Amino acid sequence: RSFVEVNPEAVTNNLARNFGTMNVAQLKDVVEGRRNLVWVLEKACFNKSTFFTATKVLMSFAVAENETWGNNATGQFLHLFNIHLAGTEADLNHRLDIIRWGLNQSDEYTALIFKAMDVALNCSHFHRMGGAEKQGTKILSDYSPTSEEISAYWHTILDILVREVGKNSNYSDLAGEIIINHAAG
Repeated sequence: RSFVEVNPEAVTNNLARNFGTMNVAQLKDVVEGRRNLVWVLEKACFNKSTFFTATKVLMSFAVAENETWGNNATGQFLHLFNIHLAGTEADLNHRLDIIRWGLNQSDEYTALIFKAMDVALNCSHFHRMGGAEKQGTKILSDYSPTSEEISAYWHTILDILVREVGKNSNYSDLAGEIIINHAAG
C-alpha cells in the first residue's frame, strides 16, 4: 500500500499485469489480501495519471465481487462516477472513457457500467471518506468540474441511455428506469 504512494505508475502497471488478465472466477478466488488490493486501487484511481488503468482493474474486481461491505471494490468503483467528491483527480471525460470501455466488455461489465451511469446522474448528497487523497507528502484533490463539464457529462450519459432504450436490448428497461429516476434532478 505504501508503494502506490511512491510510484503509482509502477504499482498500477503491476496490478494490471497480474490481475487485469484474470477472468471473473479467478478474481473471485482472490480473498487473502483483497482488502489491501482495493485500498491500493483506490489510491491509484485517485491519481489522474493512473486513473484509467487502475479503474479498469478495480472494475474487474468489482465484477468479481466477493465482499459485502460498502467500501468493497464495487462501492469504490461506483463512487468514482459522482460529479463531486468522487475520490479522483480524473476529469469527467476520463470517467466517460471508462464507461465507454466497460460497455465494450462482457455482459458482467455492462451491468456494472449501467450502475455507474446511474451514480453519474446523481445531483446531490455527495460525500466521501477521506484517506486516499493523502499519498506520502502529497495531498491530492478531488476534481471539481465546471457546470458546463457536468452538463456535457450528463448529456453524454443520457445519450447512451436513450440509445439503449431504443435498442430493445437486455438493458433497455434498466436504461429507462435510470432516466426516469433522475428526471427530477
